Amino acid sequence: MIEELLKKYNLKVTDKRINILNTIINLNEAASIKNILSNCKDMDKTTVYRNLEALEESGLLTKEISGSDIIYLVNGHHKHHLTCTKCHESIEIDCPFDNQDKLNGYTITNHYLNIEGVCNKCQKK
Repeated sequence: MIEELLKKYNLKVTDKRINILNTIINLNEAASIKNILSNCKDMDKTTVYRNLEALEESGLLTKEISGSDIIYLVNGHHKHHLTCTKCHESIEIDCPFDNQDKLNGYTITNHYLNIEGVCNKCQKK
């Protein structure tokens, strides 16, 4: 699947790009730089950043702002996260717009949703 995605966006198929894309798709939390780097320990930071830039420029990845982090999403794998403003823990949530083609007469072409709060652990501190 990953190889086909790379080819579809006219990108060279490399082990590093496959690893980065697998990481982003399989993370159960927001795919921030910190999370990507911690899951791609066999690559140096420069390699990760360079590949993320190439994947974004090709249109395969989308970069979004989530709280104080920048997160990366594979186009077609749109996710939403609820992020704690204290510890920055992030969980994936469902979005009511995901299955709507129209809203108030508008045809939805894209959307961004940032939800922040304080998690249970931080509330107890």
